[in-house]
Amino acid sequence: MRLAKFTYIGTAENPVFINPEQVVSVTPFEKYTEILTTGFGSDGQGKAINVQEDVNRVLALLTV
Repeated sequence: MRLAKFTYIGTAENPVFINPEQVVSVTPFEKYTEILTTGFGSDGQGKAINVQEDVNRVLALLTV
């Protein structure tokens, strides 16, 4: 399993590691990028992770 390291939106101290094989979609927003994964949150909804990296950086890290 390969993991890609990203930074949660709002704080550089909290990295998040995402398995590229579990990514469903990547959505760019003005100040962050949302990564939707196959995991589920505590509410049973799909797990959306908002990261500081722009969409080009996210795609580069996911496809290495």
